[in-house]
Amino acid sequence: MKTLLFSFNVNQIDPTIMQNRLNDASEIQDWLLLTSGLVVMKTSESHDAIAQKIHLTFPGLQFIVSEITPSSCEGWMPRPLWDFLGQSQNLAISA
Repeated sequence: MKTLLFSFNVNQIDPTIMQNRLNDASEIQDWLLLTSGLVVMKTSESHDAIAQKIHLTFPGLQFIVSEITPSSCEGWMPRPLWDFLGQSQNLAISA
């Protein structure tokens, strides 16, 4: 299972439309919305395959998809993100 970071331009598409598409996408096993245009998702497909599907579904949308390695993530984000990434160590949590 891969963990992907997906960011898209919310000025081009209503985030609710994107959330509905993520819910309907069989290739995405789970996802977590971090901000209105920033999503972390779990999938067995490559970042290339997911990017191609996004481009075909939403032509012209500005976005980026990148695979992340959960064990090499650092930052200051709410606990649900760290739980989603499967990190059990005590990491920084935003207030």
